[in-house]
Amino acid sequence: NQLKAQAGIKGGRKLEKPVYSYSLSWHPSEKPTQQDQIEAVNETLAVLGLDKHQAIIVAHSDMDHPHVHVIANRVDPETGRAKNLGNDRLKLSTWAQEYEEKRGHVFCAERVKNNHGRKSEFVKDQSPDRYQTYAWKKQESSKVWEQYRADKATASKNHKGQYEALWEQRTNRLTARKGEVKQLFKPKWAKLYKSQRMELKRYDNKFLDRLAFALKTKGSGKVLAFARAMVNDSGNRRLFVEDQKTARGQLSKEQAQTISDSAREITKAWKYDRDQLRTMHKDQQAERLGQSKSLSDGIWKKAQRSAQVKNKLRSDRNKARGRTRKPRHD
Repeated sequence: NQLKAQAGIKGGRKLEKPVYSYSLSWHPSEKPTQQDQIEAVNETLAVLGLDKHQAIIVAHSDMDHPHVHVIANRVDPETGRAKNLGNDRLKLSTWAQEYEEKRGHVFCAERVKNNHGRKSEFVKDQSPDRYQTYAWKKQESSKVWEQYRADKATASKNHKGQYEALWEQRTNRLTARKGEVKQLFKPKWAKLYKSQRMELKRYDNKFLDRLAFALKTKGSGKVLAFARAMVNDSGNRRLFVEDQKTARGQLSKEQAQTISDSAREITKAWKYDRDQLRTMHKDQQAERLGQSKSLSDGIWKKAQRSAQVKNKLRSDRNKARGRTRKPRHD
């Protein structure tokens, strides 16, 4: 009001939104100096007719692309009137195209096309809104998890084959070891059978061998033992044959125990290999899950950051235009 009075201007409505905010961003491949940024801001202030107005410039490097935020005082320091900033986006778009052309590289071909079209007709911004962006991000994230599930199913099938191969290896090793043990005991069996045939033959043909066996039999006195040996008692002979059978059973048990001990070692080795394989598969699964989660988080994080920036810029523009709007959450 004082500025207006000094300029001889009377009246006018009360100014509720005295500032105008916008930002300038460079491509990630560009490295503008502080002076480059200040010069760019001064040029845009002139395009907007704010070159004589107060302005605050804040440079940020928290993103991949260098950028600055500009907060300008809409009040003319001489007249006290607020600057009308109609068509501000179109003015800044035209300046941005000329700025890139002057620096020797146009990064936004779509802007050139739109600015050319605006010479004859209005061209609305065709970039996706937040709902379209959300849908696209959701679709991309779904693709990541679909691929994860497909990879997991393929890996599970491969893992099953590996476990089956490991079990088959164990079975083959057991079979081979069983054959080796049989070969190892083959001479013992041959020796035992030969010995027992000779012993039975001597028992049938020699009285003294029958007598010696009869005397060892429980419940037989000397007289009874002598009598049984003389007549080659069939009961004593069955006992003699049973003793030989028991001896064969002992050797068979020894062979079975040797096979069992070998199987125990083979099974122990199989369990170790199986556990190692399980650990490897678990680590691979965790790695696949981590990679998919990282990809998905990266998609949503990028979307969230983009939405935050859009909301901030939208809020700044609304404040500059005197609008109020409830915050939106993307």
